[in-house]
Amino acid sequence: MDFLNFEDFSIPPNQYKSRPLWFWNSSDHALSAITKEGIRNIMFYSAVDSGYAGFGILPEWLDDYMSEAYLDLYACALETAKNLHLKMCLYDENGFPSGSAGGLLAQQYPDDTIKRLDKEEKNISGPCRLELLIRTDNDTKYTGAVLLETDTNEIFDISDQFQPENSRQYSASFSVPAGNWKVMIFFIKKDGYDRVDYLDKKAVEHLLAITHEVYYQNFQKYFGAVIDSAFYDEPMLYQAKGRTWTERFNELFQERYGYSPIPLYPALWYDIGEKTAFARNALFGFRTELFSEHYIKTMNDWCNTHGIVLMGHMDQEENINPVTTCGDLMKIFQYQDIPGIDEISFYDRAIKAYKIVSSAAYNWDKPLVMTEVYGAMGEEIGIDILYKDIMNQFVRGINYVVPHAVWYNSEKGVTFPPELSFRNVKYASALPAYNDFTARVSMLLRGGKHVADIGILYPIDSLKAETRFDCGDPYSGNKPDGVDYMDLGHLLFTELHRDYTFLHPEVILQKCTVENGRLLLHNTINSEAYRILIIPGGSTVSFAVMQKIKEFYESGGNVIFTAMLPSHSSEEGHSAGVQEIIEHILRHRTKNTGYSAFLPETEHFQLNSLLKSLAIVPDVDIAQSGALSGGSFGYIHKIKFGRNIYYFANSSDQEVTCSVTFRGKIINPCFWDPHTGTRTDVAYSYGEDKGTPITRVIVKLPGVRSIFLVENGY
Repeated sequence: MDFLNFEDFSIPPNQYKSRPLWFWNSSDHALSAITKEGIRNIMFYSAVDSGYAGFGILPEWLDDYMSEAYLDLYACALETAKNLHLKMCLYDENGFPSGSAGGLLAQQYPDDTIKRLDKEEKNISGPCRLELLIRTDNDTKYTGAVLLETDTNEIFDISDQFQPENSRQYSASFSVPAGNWKVMIFFIKKDGYDRVDYLDKKAVEHLLAITHEVYYQNFQKYFGAVIDSAFYDEPMLYQAKGRTWTERFNELFQERYGYSPIPLYPALWYDIGEKTAFARNALFGFRTELFSEHYIKTMNDWCNTHGIVLMGHMDQEENINPVTTCGDLMKIFQYQDIPGIDEISFYDRAIKAYKIVSSAAYNWDKPLVMTEVYGAMGEEIGIDILYKDIMNQFVRGINYVVPHAVWYNSEKGVTFPPELSFRNVKYASALPAYNDFTARVSMLLRGGKHVADIGILYPIDSLKAETRFDCGDPYSGNKPDGVDYMDLGHLLFTELHRDYTFLHPEVILQKCTVENGRLLLHNTINSEAYRILIIPGGSTVSFAVMQKIKEFYESGGNVIFTAMLPSHSSEEGHSAGVQEIIEHILRHRTKNTGYSAFLPETEHFQLNSLLKSLAIVPDVDIAQSGALSGGSFGYIHKIKFGRNIYYFANSSDQEVTCSVTFRGKIINPCFWDPHTGTRTDVAYSYGEDKGTPITRVIVKLPGVRSIFLVENGY
């Protein structure tokens, strides 16, 4: 079916409309406050009066979670949804964050809760004979030990020197060479926090047995029809004192990489010289892989086996460094059907992170990108903010809207306003038009091929290399010196009006090839071609990635470094090679190579003139500059069913009128208005720039307004 049909756009199908989280709340957390009559009433009027297309039921720390009484109420909601032709999303927790099954996991599987990595250490001078005795408890397990020479950073694995005397006591007796040494002994400790051990596949399977499997056993007939998805909420690594770990880490690491990780452990706390960047990338990288594979992929596989898809989001996505919060804000979504992001507390809080999550979808060929939006923004945010916030997300790649939220009890116990329902006089009359609007935009932006000339290397190797335990607040993470990728991306998109895609280093290596000055991302649907590659500031980069970038440059591709030139390799022993390649790209230029440059962070403002100086006709060239009050002007370009679709959004408070030039000859363009469901003619002209056909259009948008330009729009 061609979803570019204008009739569908004008009167959008329910499948594209927003589907809010529905808080089942009561002031005293009593399940008895929820009634079947109340459920039917709220669902009916939310569908008929508000235009919502379904719900994700979020029990807000209710007593008797997953009891027979709770499941009976849930059955009522599912049957009501079936009768109203609504879709339901299976929210996986009693409150949030996800991972405890409302406390049931700790009750039924107490050993499956979150673990942390602890250490004990002692400074000694050698040579000497050292005798040590360590004691553990039921919640603590010895996992290894090293000797670290603090002057030379020489490391010896002494794990096998510690022998068990009984289940809670280990002893060691060994000779220490001459030098200044630090003995470091490592333990895996049950943290006491009741969330699941996200890094342990068996623990996650137990969690699913308590929640998802119980829903399936009771409501199998609704799966795939009424229940079409599942939702997880804000899992994190920053708990457990920021040292989330798992008991089988060493064993699993050895299986995958063929060597023990124990000699690398000191880098989690200290600089160990040349091996620091490599060690931290290896350890933090593997932790992310376990989080992604054992938590996300295990849930995603369960969902797919049971006929539904998985969505959800991390916590603190706006952090510049995600290593302590989720590990890697792109890779974490590799195995997830619908990557997601959260926008809470205030307007545009996560605006610099939207492109990271949507880029993850582009990297791994995911057609949908979800947002949970408006949570805890307060009752007074106003209707304009509903549009401003979601338009800013739409142009940055979001296309699936989950508002936060509708409440069961709107008068008592609304802990995170606003309440966006038919009962709220501030928003009720605006919701039908809002839901039609979000449906129209979502319909045109879901799937298809994203188009951008610029790729930005996601600097996760630098972020891992500059992270260590017990340094700063793991909730907010640290900002390493010279790391500018978020600010750079925001400048590029918001002020220079140039779209881009963050490229994960693994994707560059595994899915990209070089051809005639272009870096090609090979996906079944979302194939992209980049003519400019930006290497944002940071200390560390993959040597293998730099080899690919060198190939790109020598084939005619354009490479721009910013803020800080990497000097370390994330692979062991290749830092000199990284430095040589960067020197080559910046100093060696022939008629066959592309352009290269280095922009210090203080000279970001020169990026616009630098981009304009390149012999490249931009995919979209917007003649608009200067800051706008209350918002910004942006666009996204997609190709669906062979037709070019451009979405322009003005989230500011002032009118924008600008000339827009499109690369290529756009055939019979037409404006489609997602606010009204109408279409109008476009005045356009054809021309040529640097031998390339172009199309010129004037785009005029009032404040808080958006428009589509659709090729063959009639």
